Order: sequence, then C-alpha cells, then structure tokens
Amino acid sequence: MTTPKSPREMESVADLIDAYQAHYSDRHFPLPAYTAALSAVLKKLGKLHHRGEEWWLLNGFVSHSETAPGSAPAKDADGEIPIYTNTVHIRLAPLLEGIDLPE
Repeated sequence: MTTPKSPREMESVADLIDAYQAHYSDRHFPLPAYTAALSAVLKKLGKLHHRGEEWWLLNGFVSHSETAPGSAPAKDADGEIPIYTNTVHIRLAPLLEGIDLPE
C-alpha cells in the first residue's frame, strides 16, 4: 500500500471516498483523517451517491449501501429516483475549510 494522501491534497469527494475505501480494504479500518473529512462532507451535503453506492451519516458514523448489478434504483419519499451530482464533480477543498483533521 502506498503512503496515504492527506484529504487536503485530494481534488474531489470521489477521491476521498475512493481513498477511504482503499485504506479500509487494505487495513480493515479507515484512516482517521479520511473518516473526519468524509463525516464533515456528509454533514454538509447529506446523502451522496458514488459508484453505485449511497453514502450518508448514521448516528455520526459513515455508512454506505452497496447496490448489486440489476437492483432496482433507490427511490425517494415521493417514489421518484433521486438525482445526484457525480462525486467527481464535487470539489473537496471548499467543504474542508475550517475543519480540523487528525494527522
């Protein structure tokens, strides 16, 4: 595994989620800086959609649901399929302004 990159060096929310998942897969726990950064982003933006998964905070913990190929799309309270902004297009730096991240 390569040396973890600081969330402040990442370009997009997609980069952060990919790094969070990669570190979790390699080490079986997320890097504290990734957890703090992703928690801050989810507090500000609410539910996100990234690579077929929904991401949100549940009782203060980062949570996500995997969607199997062929699964019916998620629907909102009105029965409509929600429209998400692709996480690649969400700049990370503005969302981390004023947030203290662990090293």
